[in-house]
Amino acid sequence: MRAIWFTGVVSFLLVVVTAPLNAFNALSTGSAMYLYLSYAMPIAAGMIAEGKTWTNYGPFKLGGLFKVFGMIIVLGMVGVVIGGHAFVPSVAADPAATPPVAYAPGLIWYTLGFYIILCAVWFGFERNRFMGPPVGDEITRRQAMIAEQERLRAAI
Repeated sequence: MRAIWFTGVVSFLLVVVTAPLNAFNALSTGSAMYLYLSYAMPIAAGMIAEGKTWTNYGPFKLGGLFKVFGMIIVLGMVGVVIGGHAFVPSVAADPAATPPVAYAPGLIWYTLGFYIILCAVWFGFERNRFMGPPVGDEITRRQAMIAEQERLRAAI
C-alpha cells in the first residue's frame, strides 16, 4: 500500500514539475521503458542464478533455450533503454526555432533521478528491514499462520 501511494505522489509531483517544460513525452516514454525494464530484470537475474543458486525449477522450463531467449530479452531491453534515452523528445529547447519544435535530451535526468531515489530508499530504509524470501522453517511457520487466519475467517 505504501509503494502505491509513494508512486502516485512522486508521479504527480513529477508531472507538476515538468508540465511547464512540455516534458510529457519523456515521462510517458520513461514510464513504458521502466515497465519493460522491470520485466527484463528478473530474467537477467535468473540467467545469472541458473544452475548456481537456482536449481529447483517450476513446471515450465525451457531447458537450454532459456539462455537464448534470456539473451534476446536482455539485448532487446538494452535497445529499448538506448532508444528511450536517445530518440525521445523531452524538453523543448527553442519553441521559436525552425522547425518550431527542437528538442534537447532530458530523459537521462529522469533516469538518474529515479535511481538516486531508489538508492536513497534502499540504503536509508529497506536494506535493514527486508529479510529476504522465507526459507526452511520460516515457510512452514508462515503457511501455518495463513492456514490459521483462513480457518478463523471461515468461522466468521
